[in-house]
Amino acid sequence: MNKEKKQEFTARVVNANRSELIVIMYDLIFAYMEDAQADYEKDDWEAVKVDFDHMETVIRRLVLDLNHSYKVANELYALYQFCLRQLALAKVKKNLEGMENAKAVLDNLYVGMKGMAKEDTTSPMMQNSQKVVAGLTYGKSSLSEVQLGDSNRGFYA
Repeated sequence: MNKEKKQEFTARVVNANRSELIVIMYDLIFAYMEDAQADYEKDDWEAVKVDFDHMETVIRRLVLDLNHSYKVANELYALYQFCLRQLALAKVKKNLEGMENAKAVLDNLYVGMKGMAKEDTTSPMMQNSQKVVAGLTYGKSSLSEVQLGDSNRGFYA
């Protein structure tokens, strides 16, 4: 993942509420899948394995964040476990078929999570963070981001 993509994800996380954070995690998985596809086409299997490791880390985080007091959590758990098994299978077979199977499952879940995030009107999780404002500057085609904030960022004593 390149530097700009990481900065984009960082800016999104800073301003996200709980539901939006889940959508961002799905977007992270899809970004790593794109990286794995590009690395596979370059015939760089070591880089593909690293991309798979990143995907697995994000999916495991989604598993840990499930609230099992709701019935749907058990169903999501089973789907996430399926995705992890498919990624492990793809790693062993050294092809992307398992990743494509996992992507098909995650694509369907993503649609639902994105719809849920649109309805969530709670405030961002990070209350004392810098605000990022993006807009056009003097150049017609350049987009710049400015970070606004007070000097009291961090912990309050």
